[in-house]
Amino acid sequence: MEDCRDIFKQFPKALGLIVLFACSVAASSRKLPPVPGVVKGVDKMEDTFRSLGYAVLRLPINLASWQYRAAMKAVASVSFPESYRHIFVYFTGHGGDDSIDTPDGNLKLVDITNPFSPMEAPHLECLTKIFIFDTCSLSRDSILRSILPHSVLLFPAHPGYSAFARTDDCGLLTQHLAPALRTSSKSFGDIVVDVTDAIAKEMKGDPQRCNLVS
Repeated sequence: MEDCRDIFKQFPKALGLIVLFACSVAASSRKLPPVPGVVKGVDKMEDTFRSLGYAVLRLPINLASWQYRAAMKAVASVSFPESYRHIFVYFTGHGGDDSIDTPDGNLKLVDITNPFSPMEAPHLECLTKIFIFDTCSLSRDSILRSILPHSVLLFPAHPGYSAFARTDDCGLLTQHLAPALRTSSKSFGDIVVDVTDAIAKEMKGDPQRCNLVS
């Protein structure tokens, strides 16, 4: 996997960093269909954030949970350039309750967020952390337990609802969020409101399916 420090050397004046990762398959015991469209989601978010002036760290798809856990710790362990103001972490794939699905099992949300906490990474305390999970069936309580100081978490679906209209396309959150970030002059918070409304309209007002939490 690419080292953050190499990316910082290439993009020393970027606005921030986005870490992108995805899993198109879950453990066989979960009996969930593959979602090959996650690759389109990662492509779309990479293109969007590069156009906005962010550095990009794209992790390989379908790694084991311990590899993604180690990657989060590695990113959070380094010092960021002075120009960097935000750290985005984006995942797309299957999920449930308090975790995301990986081919070998699952990865808890706190394993993704905690490495960036003030206790684990005090040198990153001044950066805003934004975690985006375009995945199914995450629990609101689990999301709230995973929130760090100066951080935002977004997710599109509650337990029992799917984040994907089609398995061969990116998730609904990515479909609406990426173009909005690229074209809107509004604040991030206002963009989230607009995206929420757009998903609600697409899903015919389903209050569960279209919910985004920040």
